Amino acid sequence: MSGSDEKSERQTQITENSRYLCSTCSLDFSELSHLQTHMQTHDGKTPCSNVVKNSDCLPTGNGSQTKVDGTKKAGKKPHVCEVCGADFSWKSDLTAHVRVHTGEKPYCCKICDAAFARSSGLRIHMQKHTGRRPFTCDLCSAGFAKSAELKVHMRVHSGEKPFSCDLCGAVFAQKVNLKTHALTHTGEKPHQCELCSLAFSQSSHLKRHMLLHGGVKPFSCNFCDAVFAQKANLKSHVLTHTGQRPYPCQMCDLAFSQSSHLKRHLKTHTNERPHACTLCGSAFSQLSYLKVHLQSHSGVKPYTCGVCASSFSRRSGLRTHMQTHTGVKPFACDICSVAFSKRPTLNSHLRKHHGIQPYQCKQCGLAFSEKKALNLHVHKHRTEISL
Repeated sequence: MSGSDEKSERQTQITENSRYLCSTCSLDFSELSHLQTHMQTHDGKTPCSNVVKNSDCLPTGNGSQTKVDGTKKAGKKPHVCEVCGADFSWKSDLTAHVRVHTGEKPYCCKICDAAFARSSGLRIHMQKHTGRRPFTCDLCSAGFAKSAELKVHMRVHSGEKPFSCDLCGAVFAQKVNLKTHALTHTGEKPHQCELCSLAFSQSSHLKRHMLLHGGVKPFSCNFCDAVFAQKANLKSHVLTHTGQRPYPCQMCDLAFSQSSHLKRHLKTHTNERPHACTLCGSAFSQLSYLKVHLQSHSGVKPYTCGVCASSFSRRSGLRTHMQTHTGVKPFACDICSVAFSKRPTLNSHLRKHHGIQPYQCKQCGLAFSEKKALNLHVHKHRTEISL
């Protein structure tokens, strides 16, 4: 073998067997550039003292040396967790993993109370305080603290939803959203309030609920003095000022300010009444209606007037009653300016005195002032069709 051939073979052996070892955590790398990138996770620097290159032996961190042989490269993991059996190539990884079981979080943020099991978790967390977002979307310039967050964000542009529900086929861009969705099938509510008996499927819902106990209401209305514990409630409230009703019914002309109100209304079209009274058999579309109905059997009237001691089974009944004391009549007729304390009274006034006929037959166009009259009329059409 020539001298040049021997030199080439020797260089090949060094390339195949050499490893670069981090003396801080004992991780090893095949490329020096990989180690240099890794060292930034410790202190942002890459001192020469932390780089070890040896084709046969590597320091273990305690002064001894470990042979880099075929066994280590074959993927066997000698460090095993005694709690769950998970195995790891490096003892440092096992040490970090054990904290999952012990709950130990030795890496604490000096700015807030957050703590982490790994130094990498603290490092990523600190970007929230510094505002540093090194991972940027090429399509919309949005910045992220983690590369994983950028990867999930890219699905917004691609429309990719790789996580699907086995029960109903619903698809999601994030695994956490699929897990949350799965609870709608199982009915599981693992997040329970320690102050009352309510439980929630999501921890975020429990956090919002806890604001109710603390009396904290950080969201205030710009139109009036109303304050709310939840931002969503403020948004719904603002619609009462703007009159906006963004949720229209596809089966009739009604529209609603909240999606929950639309869902409740849709049951009037399907005549769905899943909540039945066990005492008299009456059925209701909403559980809240059944609860109010049950008070008619028990005689409980929990809403009491502070002026005259009258009591009511519904909060809305008390609210309407209070107008008899205050004299407030918020519902005014646009035609003659007569005002009323109740909206149903205003509607009745419009039909009787101004000939308003809001209930129209979709089949023949005939209009009626009372909904009951429309229902009787529609029944006649159905009878004619059956004949």
